[in-house]
Amino acid sequence: MISGPKDRRQMSGYDPVLVGDAIYAVASIMAFSRLLIWCKLSSHLGPLTVSFRHMLADVARFLVLFTIIVVAFSIGMNSIYKYYENSEQCSRGGDYYHHGNEFQTLFQTGNNLFWAIFGKGEPHFADIYNCQNKTNEESMEEIIIDENRHYFTEAVGYGMWGMYHFIACLVILNMLIGMMAESYQRVQENADMEWKFACSTLWLSVFDTYSLVPPPFNLLPSIQWFMIQYNWMRTTRKGGKFAGYFTPSDKVTIHVTKRKVQQY
Repeated sequence: MISGPKDRRQMSGYDPVLVGDAIYAVASIMAFSRLLIWCKLSSHLGPLTVSFRHMLADVARFLVLFTIIVVAFSIGMNSIYKYYENSEQCSRGGDYYHHGNEFQTLFQTGNNLFWAIFGKGEPHFADIYNCQNKTNEESMEEIIIDENRHYFTEAVGYGMWGMYHFIACLVILNMLIGMMAESYQRVQENADMEWKFACSTLWLSVFDTYSLVPPPFNLLPSIQWFMIQYNWMRTTRKGGKFAGYFTPSDKVTIHVTKRKVQQY
């Protein structure tokens, strides 16, 4: 029996409704982002769209290098701080300090290292509190005393935390900014040519006869796709050149595209 709608706070973490909401949110972002494609038709927004695409390529290359650094520092820092998971609140000079869980697990370590590049990391994350619980014999109250500090381990942790900020937040981040600025300048120097090329690719996609159905049904192979593969295999076995095989509709498409390029 299907029950009525209920509060999402009462659902389990992997309820199909919650999973559907997450997928719908991602699909909404991707759907509205497709409006950027039509910005290529504008002579003012077209070069900016091309520059944005080149910058995304720079970000992709940056993420490869950044991921390696985050994984390396995550493993190193987690190997130090994972032994202090059960540390209590400590008293130093009358002030109480609480040991956080920033580097207790490998996932938490990587998460904090990632957000540190946006200024979310604090120096006290590298503190180590080695507390011991004692009971006052007179009042029978529990006293938390920090009388065995691990100075060397804490110094190594501070050094790794500071080195990560220097490498990731100072060197690599500025390198990414320089790469993006260079890509933008390179596109702006050839803005007219880049824009005409982007318009040509857009017109090719409009006159494309291979995409007969809208997404996501275009991911499924069609009969025309099997025909293309069959013709390619047949011409390859005969030693022919499949690149020279054009249907009448292909010739019309090429002719129209050439005319559009000459027009711009």
